[in-house]
Amino acid sequence: ADRLGQPEEARRYYEQALTILREVGDRGGEGTTLNNLGLLADHLGQPEEARRYYEQALAILREVGDRATEGVTLNNLASLADRLGQPEEARRYYEQALAIWREVGDRGGEGTTLNNLGLLARSLGQLEEARRYYEQTLTIWHEVGDLVTEGVTLNNVASLSDHLGQSAEARRYYEQALAIWRKVGDRGGEGTTLNNLGLLVDNMGQSAEARRYYEQALATWRKVGDRGGEGTTFNNLGLLARSLGRPEEARRYYEQALAILREVGDRATEGVTLNNLGSLARSLGRPEEARRYYEQALTILEVIGMPREAQVVQDNLATLAVPADTKVAQASAASARKESIQSWRRSAWGKFWDGQ
Repeated sequence: ADRLGQPEEARRYYEQALTILREVGDRGGEGTTLNNLGLLADHLGQPEEARRYYEQALAILREVGDRATEGVTLNNLASLADRLGQPEEARRYYEQALAIWREVGDRGGEGTTLNNLGLLARSLGQLEEARRYYEQTLTIWHEVGDLVTEGVTLNNVASLSDHLGQSAEARRYYEQALAIWRKVGDRGGEGTTLNNLGLLVDNMGQSAEARRYYEQALATWRKVGDRGGEGTTFNNLGLLARSLGRPEEARRYYEQALAILREVGDRATEGVTLNNLGSLARSLGRPEEARRYYEQALTILEVIGMPREAQVVQDNLATLAVPADTKVAQASAASARKESIQSWRRSAWGKFWDGQ
């Protein structure tokens, strides 16, 4: 039910399952279901509830000796801690998970956790360490023949290369990822990478090519019914329109994004889009409208535990004290990027956001 966008129904099923598992004394099943309730709470932007479920799951899984599911739950706790701005706690959980994967010989789990350690290192500005983690991950995916997760990691290496100013290298990695998604028929991965290629070439000043990538991404999301992906790409089309000095077109894209993101319950990208609507309003000389959008964005990002992105919005609120130049309605690409948050999509566990 959760995969079908019916989280409350999913919660009811999990809670019914939990009652039955406790009645029959199935402690392993109880631990697995508590982990799944944690994932659901996390998805719904309830981080403290998610943590409680994960910790209950962890205690039971250790009691029954289910090392594999213990590794999964440690990975989920790490991802949660990372998004709550607790990187050292996240690193400890990931390293515990990594030790388990190596102990039980789960190369897939090892690769996934190395990938997430790379994402964590990158978020801390430890870029060479991030690259080393990603390279270890790629070696594992080649070894086990996991093309899908190789595509995920190629996407992440591409994003890192872009951050390092290595645009041509980033593009090569994205194109390798895109070839993999098309080979295996993974339309979701294809949409993700098309969206990210759009962002890359947009930042390189190739706006017409960026629009083509975004439109291909939109077509892909619609084919697979991924409304969240569609909302993400509409947000980025809004950024592109704003950078080209088309504020009304930008507003239309942002509003389409906002409607979809609220429909699917994607609170994180909703916060992104509200921030971007605020920046658009500010550029048009509408400070009170901008403030309303920023305050809504800040509330969401703080509630769901995204401190880095919340700081971007706080900085934008602070700029409202400085009179905006209202003589020219359009914002430059540079200022649009500084005030706005781009939406990147990922396929790795719990990671699809890369606010820059």
